[in-house]
Amino acid sequence: MPGTATLEAFIAKVESNAHVDAIRDFYTEDASMRENFEPPRAGRELLMAGEAKTLERAASLTSRCVRPVFVSGDHVVIRWVFEFTWKAGGGMRMEELAYQRWRGERICEEQFFYDPKQRVAAAMSIDTFMQGYKAAWEARQPAAFAALFHPDGEYCNTPFATQRGHAQLAEYWKRVQLQEDVRLEYDVLSRSAASGIAHWRTTYQVASEELFRIWAQSAGTNLVARRPGDPLPRMILDGVLHPEFDGNLCRRARIWWHSMPQP
Repeated sequence: MPGTATLEAFIAKVESNAHVDAIRDFYTEDASMRENFEPPRAGRELLMAGEAKTLERAASLTSRCVRPVFVSGDHVVIRWVFEFTWKAGGGMRMEELAYQRWRGERICEEQFFYDPKQRVAAAMSIDTFMQGYKAAWEARQPAAFAALFHPDGEYCNTPFATQRGHAQLAEYWKRVQLQEDVRLEYDVLSRSAASGIAHWRTTYQVASEELFRIWAQSAGTNLVARRPGDPLPRMILDGVLHPEFDGNLCRRARIWWHSMPQP
């Protein structure tokens, strides 16, 4: 039977997206996993390799435990929600129950119960797009941002500037890697089958003089009086985003925004 501290440490490890490490640290050497009623896969090393292969395909991932967690002796049931954005494009939301048998402080058997239809890529919506947009910006991952779009998708970062295709999208998004402590909030204002409108607000700490120069030269901003050596500011960006979807990816997204240093 797992102790409370062990179980909480396991959940924290998974929610931090350290899935391979979770298998290494919390599963027995002869542990097995089973998808619904498929034949089980056995052996910790095999399970770690399989998990690593899945993670390699992902540009971004969020993992969440939906509480309560049910414990009865050596058996534990956890409800998980996983949201993937794939490097090849598109994404997937997987909700499942994990039925575990523990041997002491480690899992020896695990069976996942879920609807296989979740593996089929669903049509993108304003909600799934904004979830991916938020995750890509806060994690500062250009590849995750580009993966939200069709290979020839467009991102109009101002009414007069457009990036087209994954290479240009990722190149433009590299600037977010010069930001620190990024926090994005949004509200969906309108939804339709193939579009939507969201109001977003982002704050971040400028981490380099290069990023400050990029910001200062951007349309819609004003150069802040700074002397060499002055502390770099924390920025506030406020804007509206209008994406258009085609299937499970974005065809075009337009944003209108303004920014200023945080008072």
